Amino acid sequence: MDIFQVLLSALGEWPSLLLTIFGLLVGGWYFLKRSKSQYEDALRKAQSSAMEAMKEESGSLRRRIEDIEKENARLNHIIEAMHIALKAKKVLITILGENVDVHMEEEIDGYS
Repeated sequence: MDIFQVLLSALGEWPSLLLTIFGLLVGGWYFLKRSKSQYEDALRKAQSSAMEAMKEESGSLRRRIEDIEKENARLNHIIEAMHIALKAKKVLITILGENVDVHMEEEIDGYS
């Protein structure tokens, strides 16, 4: 008989058990390394898409702010024009919270 056969018969199932454990360890290590790599790739992609969405949203909000500022300036010009017209007609408007008071100055010496 060959010496290896004698050793294998003396050891019984130990070599196959050790080989199985070694295979499981190597397979587990490979699986963990590969899943970590895939997890990191998915995380990078998610982070990149989130950053892109935030940049687009930021740009959209900037455009909306610019539009609102233009509209605010336009409305301020309208209010200023109304103020000048009412002042010329000697109409005084007071706004306190939700209360609005309108007063007209009395005609002096028949002039308005």
